[in-house]
Amino acid sequence: MNAKVYSLLKLFEIITRHGQPTSEGKALQGITVSSDADGYQLEFRSNGVRISIGFHNTYLETGESKQALSQFFKKADRLLKSYEQQRVVG
Repeated sequence: MNAKVYSLLKLFEIITRHGQPTSEGKALQGITVSSDADGYQLEFRSNGVRISIGFHNTYLETGESKQALSQFFKKADRLLKSYEQQRVVG
């Protein structure tokens, strides 16, 4: 499995567990996630970035700019590290 997809799947789990419900899914620290009814299509949205992970780990990322995508992944990495540290300490 692609390392980027694996990290996004972990991020999806964190946001669905700890995020706040919104009209579009669940949101945590500026990243919103949602899925279709059967869970085969996952979507991440934040500040002009949309990332979709589909069945068999198909992957599509779109963003207003490379900088927006870079900022998304920096934010995602910080969130993953933060919750990993909490898991280790807790």
